[in-house]
Amino acid sequence: MSLWDVGAPRAPVPQGVMAYLISISIAGTVAFSPTGHFLVTTISGSVDVWSTVPEDDEDQLCTAVGDVIDQEEWRRYVPHERYAPPCARSDPGRIHTVPAATP
Repeated sequence: MSLWDVGAPRAPVPQGVMAYLISISIAGTVAFSPTGHFLVTTISGSVDVWSTVPEDDEDQLCTAVGDVIDQEEWRRYVPHERYAPPCARSDPGRIHTVPAATP
C-alpha cells in the first residue's frame, strides 16, 4: 500500500509505503485525520495511527535505534561524503505540533 501527495494531481509525489505480508488479506478502513497529519487504518483486526510527516518517523526511529552507522563504517561505505550521522538532527524531546482542523 502506498501513500501519495496528490496536492498537484498532475504530478503526484510518493510519500511512503506500508509494508504487509502478502498472505494477509488487506481488508479494512483507511482514513486521514481532519488536518491530514495522521493516517488511521483498521487492517487485520487492529487500529494503527501513522504520521504523514516524514520527520516524525525519522525522529521515532532515531529515538528507538540511534545512529546505525559510526564514523569508521561511514569511511568504509561512503568515503566520498563528509560524515553526517543520520540521527544527528534528531531531538528525542522534541514534540511536533499538529495543526488544528478547521471546520
